[in-house]
Amino acid sequence: MLAPVYLSGLIPPSQYGYGVFSGDAQLNLWALSWQWNSIPENLMHLWDGNAFYPSPGTILGSDHLFTLALTGLPFFWLTGNIFYTYYFLVFFGFAVGAWGMYQLVYYLLNSRKSALISAIIFTIALPRTIHAMNHIQIISFQWFPWTLLCLFKYFDTGKRRYAAGLGCFSILQMLTSWYLAVFHSLGLGLAIIVEIFRTRNYARFIGIALTLIIVAVFVCPFARFYSEHTPDPASVIISGSATWCDYITPPGNTFWSNFIPAGIWSEKTLFLGFVTLLLALTGLLDITSWRSRKTRRLIIHGLIIGVAAAYFSFGPFCHSSEAPRLFTEYFQKLFPFLSLIRAPARFAQLLVVSLALLAGNGIRVIHQALPTRSRLATVIPTILALFILIEHLPLMRLDPVKMPYLPVYSWLEKMPAGTAVAELPTYYGTELWGFDSEYMLFASFHGHSILNGYSRFVPCAFSERMAWLASFPDSESIQKLSQIGISYVIIHPQRYFYEEMTKLFDSFHDQQDPSIALNRIIRLYNDNYALIDGEKGFAIINKAKQSDDLVFIGKFGLEYVFALNPDTKRSRRIIQNIDSRR
Repeated sequence: MLAPVYLSGLIPPSQYGYGVFSGDAQLNLWALSWQWNSIPENLMHLWDGNAFYPSPGTILGSDHLFTLALTGLPFFWLTGNIFYTYYFLVFFGFAVGAWGMYQLVYYLLNSRKSALISAIIFTIALPRTIHAMNHIQIISFQWFPWTLLCLFKYFDTGKRRYAAGLGCFSILQMLTSWYLAVFHSLGLGLAIIVEIFRTRNYARFIGIALTLIIVAVFVCPFARFYSEHTPDPASVIISGSATWCDYITPPGNTFWSNFIPAGIWSEKTLFLGFVTLLLALTGLLDITSWRSRKTRRLIIHGLIIGVAAAYFSFGPFCHSSEAPRLFTEYFQKLFPFLSLIRAPARFAQLLVVSLALLAGNGIRVIHQALPTRSRLATVIPTILALFILIEHLPLMRLDPVKMPYLPVYSWLEKMPAGTAVAELPTYYGTELWGFDSEYMLFASFHGHSILNGYSRFVPCAFSERMAWLASFPDSESIQKLSQIGISYVIIHPQRYFYEEMTKLFDSFHDQQDPSIALNRIIRLYNDNYALIDGEKGFAIINKAKQSDDLVFIGKFGLEYVFALNPDTKRSRRIIQNIDSRR
């Protein structure tokens, strides 16, 4: 119930069903949609998405989201709507994660109040909800609490069903995304080590080891593709690394920003909440809790996971220079996959787990310190819960995002199978590259291959192909595109908004209130049919019309379509069909 309230300000509604707005959100929708439409008819090409034509395996250029694809498949079959299914996955993840954290803390502390507070923190903490707009591959951390619960129950009882549960939940979590596979591996590995030292029960460890081998059999084929990628430059990793201030600085448009200096909204919006931190410190420092085996277990796990998460969130390099931080070189040699983490600040997902555990114990300590039959025993925990809800609530609202299905895509749907297109403009190599993801999103509907694409990792020849496209319509560009099988080039003159959009994004990065800049960006995006800087697009269109190597197919809405080296008779038939339909 909390998720819709806390995400309503971060996910703008859309006239097309869902407020996805360029970049990673549309990339994820494309990857999920391709898998939903490929299961079960086209399993042999499950990873061969229709972007980055003609390269294969393009789904694996970013997170494959395989668990999310399987989870959302029944809902997609029921609704046939990728936007509603995406929405369902977001809320399903928060609900399952909250229930898992509740069950975990209740098992460890036998306190419903503690379990409820822990579930609330795990659900609404800003380091998690900040990713709701774009990064479903980060917020879908719902299987980790269930994994810990099965681990603890297995060490306590030795029942095989808990080992099986640990394996199943680990596979589900690790096949959600590469980031979450790393976070899950770190958290689970530390928890297993703590349990072995705590119980000295090495027979249980053998059972866990066998379970992890089975997990590796499922996960390694996916991990193999990511091991072939190269790490990002140190400057990129440093920009995505956390600092201590990030954890204690509230962003703008939140409750505390009305009283103290606030930070900007970004990848490093990691504010943990003052009340949350106070409760966690109470649960950590309470002496009586350390004397009880039951609560000491929770504290040790929460403390070790939290310290490790904070350490890795600071990244492998010093912020003042690109020198390696203490022990990071050793860890990266021991665990090479850590070098592929572009934004170490996202390790805060594990830190939220730690704080949820410790804060749950903090509520237990406060509740036990109050008279049992006093109203204060109910009132004070309730007030603390309300403060937690308030300090993590984003007080912003975004304008609706207009995403009409363009007439040119309706025309493209009628083209024969095997048709490949390229679209202009492309912002590859600029800060606005994320806008190219819209081409991928609509490729999910018209179903044809596109030369364009947006992802963290791109095929080897992609840069060269984008250079050909950028020089369109010169004769060499037309020849190269034709040789790789491109049939049509679609030109969107209204999307030549580089200068205006760059200025708005620069203002977004400098403002504490992101809704101001984001709403301006959304308005500009919604009004792109006013031809913001259409002169550039029309110049390319006029030049293309003069080329002897191109045939002008027609204008659909504001889009212009050209055929590359087409068969003359076939092109004339297409144009005649278009004219007859008009």
